[in-house]
Amino acid sequence: MEAKLCDHGFCTHYMIINANEASFFDIVKLLFSNNLKKRKFIQSSFSREDSFFYRLLVVISTLLQKFLLMIYTPMAMMGITIETLLNFFSLNGGFRGLLRNIVRVKVVIPDRKAATYLSFIGFTDTRMKLDSDIKHGNPMYYPALSIMACKAVYNNAAYNQALIENQWKMEFLGFKNYWNDFLQRAETQVVMFRDKNVDHDTIVVCFRGTQPFNTEDWCSDVDLSWFEFPHIGKIHSGFSKALGMQSSAGWAKQVVPDSTHGQRRLPLAYYDIRDTLKDLLEKNPEAKFIVTGHSLGGALAALFPAILFYHKEQMLLERMEGVYMFG
Repeated sequence: MEAKLCDHGFCTHYMIINANEASFFDIVKLLFSNNLKKRKFIQSSFSREDSFFYRLLVVISTLLQKFLLMIYTPMAMMGITIETLLNFFSLNGGFRGLLRNIVRVKVVIPDRKAATYLSFIGFTDTRMKLDSDIKHGNPMYYPALSIMACKAVYNNAAYNQALIENQWKMEFLGFKNYWNDFLQRAETQVVMFRDKNVDHDTIVVCFRGTQPFNTEDWCSDVDLSWFEFPHIGKIHSGFSKALGMQSSAGWAKQVVPDSTHGQRRLPLAYYDIRDTLKDLLEKNPEAKFIVTGHSLGGALAALFPAILFYHKEQMLLERMEGVYMFG
């Protein structure tokens, strides 16, 4: 590839694919031309891409994104409908229970914010108990806890709080929706809790993964856009944006006020989690933390310590017990 100077001041090189701006004919032309400057839907620090195989991957990725964006609303509506019906029957004791409740005029209406409301993924495995045979000190303790946390985070905040406090007997630290500076809405969910006992004190940070009916999550997964940062290398664009990269400043050390797209309504994931961990660990010298996630959440869990390294957050890196990724 022939490189040109990067006009994104926060990175050395980049390739950004904007599926919204891609016409079908422009996408097809990419297969037969290595000139990236002529493709309106691609911004790149490289003017040419000589690999036909890579151009083919970009074409497939862009077409997939256009299709996923096209079905965003019907998929979201289908997801809400399926989840509501599943909860409606579950809360009323199944079909027979629902008939009895109708007769008694005691039909339970699902509340999406209630602790009893399950997501679609939550219904695939309703187990909540931790394995009592796996104690702290067992090398499988944190992987097993991480697996359960990764499953729980697909559900809402009330469910996670009730599960962590009442079932697991741990300290619930919060469930947050984080801002995506590029999408201009909250698309990243994280639960944090504290597993404290006489022999350990561990903070768990768990990123939610790809939601099956959220096609923008799937777009983040299949997007081949990337940024290259000094001393760290290439980072997947969709994962960077979901973790909290700033649209105007990239991975700046601190949050820069957004003067490009307007006011942020919620905090950015990386910065808020980093600062929360700093505060908790400074108050508890013996405490450590782990980071975990499934699917898209697994990618964010892997990227989080990489940005800590990029920012030279030595204290946090020394207190990180491990990173557990699934799927």
